Amino acid sequence: MHFDAHTTDMSHTGQFRWREYAGGLVLLTGLYLLSQANYLLFHSLVELFSIIVACGLFLFAWNMRHLLEQNYYLMLGIAYLFVAALDLLHTLAYKGMGVFAVQDANLPTQLWIAARYLESLSLCVAPLLIRRQWRRQFDVILLAGYAVILSVLLVLIFHTTLFPVCYRDDVGLTQFKIVSEWVISGLLVVAIWLLVRQRSAFAPLMFRWIILSLALTIAAEMAFTLYTDVYGIMNLLGHFCKILSFYLLYKAMIQASLVQPYQSVFRQLYASEQRFRSYFDLPLVGIAIISVEGRWLDLNEKLCTLLGYSRPDLQDQTWESLTSPEDWATEHLKFDHLRKGHIDHYSCEKRFIRRDGNPFDANVSVGSVQDTSRTPMYLVAVVNDITARKNIERDQERLIKELQEALQQIQHLQGLLPICPDCGKVRDDQGYWTSVEHYLHEHSDLEFKYTLCDACFKAHYPHAYEAKRTLPQYKQLLAQLNRKKHDS
Repeated sequence: MHFDAHTTDMSHTGQFRWREYAGGLVLLTGLYLLSQANYLLFHSLVELFSIIVACGLFLFAWNMRHLLEQNYYLMLGIAYLFVAALDLLHTLAYKGMGVFAVQDANLPTQLWIAARYLESLSLCVAPLLIRRQWRRQFDVILLAGYAVILSVLLVLIFHTTLFPVCYRDDVGLTQFKIVSEWVISGLLVVAIWLLVRQRSAFAPLMFRWIILSLALTIAAEMAFTLYTDVYGIMNLLGHFCKILSFYLLYKAMIQASLVQPYQSVFRQLYASEQRFRSYFDLPLVGIAIISVEGRWLDLNEKLCTLLGYSRPDLQDQTWESLTSPEDWATEHLKFDHLRKGHIDHYSCEKRFIRRDGNPFDANVSVGSVQDTSRTPMYLVAVVNDITARKNIERDQERLIKELQEALQQIQHLQGLLPICPDCGKVRDDQGYWTSVEHYLHEHSDLEFKYTLCDACFKAHYPHAYEAKRTLPQYKQLLAQLNRKKHDS
């Protein structure tokens, strides 16, 4: 299966950005119109969106905590789970919802301020943990710590009067609420400053989205310092900023941390596949991928040319069916051991049967690709055409055989050569008796060098026999003997 790298990163194409911007504009317009018709429903949808995103951040961070390289993500994921809990209570307590007995605007505002303090403080602490290593079970301790903080806040808000009043119907926002929004904004500025100091720990796009999210959160807090009516325009703008802030946080924490790394992996896989395919298709040797049953799964064009088959035609063929029966008789044991995992590879010389029925000689190396349990998944074969070499070897063997046969014939003729046992003469092809020297001189290129055996030397030259190793006369006698023979 081929993977197109150009389709993997749609977030970087203009088409996707325009769709995203257009969709966002349509959504915000629809929410504005909804706020004019039913502000309570508008508020519930906005808060529900932020709650879903916050819970999604927690689920992502918690389930990926052993794989995440940055502690920042886990810290924020856990924090936003409890921020989402406060936002859910804020939504249910909103004026007009009728869920709680208290129907004033103070309770939802208190829950809002508690959630924003918890969020901003967590955003300040999280950058400090980027370079730190987690201790064992620290994630569980952190989760329990936030649960305790949430419990304390809920007790203070619902069961005591210790939590400051944030909204009065006669005056609107209290001084505590307004100052708190400024303090929260200041904490968010500190969070941005801490992130800028640690920007090398983030991908550039992810860093920009987090900073924009925090900036929009600050804008939302500023808007919430100015409203006097919980259904007013400034409250509406604040919630719009909150939507955009959580959307950018989603893109930074989930899309940039999860989707884009997979896209990067797919791009790397595609590039790796392209490199493999370029090597695979080089017309140097034949390469094939074979199932453990011997079926052809894939092969390059070089091997298709050698075999004379197209790729679709090979679906009905097997490794065995295209091997010469004589060669398969010796190869099948190696192939069987390989596919069962008893060996990792083997090499041999064999003959393949082409589509036209003619064989060709090949040097074959076959190896197995195994899973983690060392069970072969498929086989890879490299086929090198050695027909030319084998033809030369066969020609050499034929010539050697012909030469050996010729020598045997010469030896046979020599064995039938008539020779007189008394004088040692031989009979030539015309029937004349002649000396062996003369016969071989006429029928071959042999040259003779004469010497005397001990018996003849003793019989004919007894005076020089005893001193033959030192007398110069011995060499002179041999020279004279050779001249006489050559002259005759």
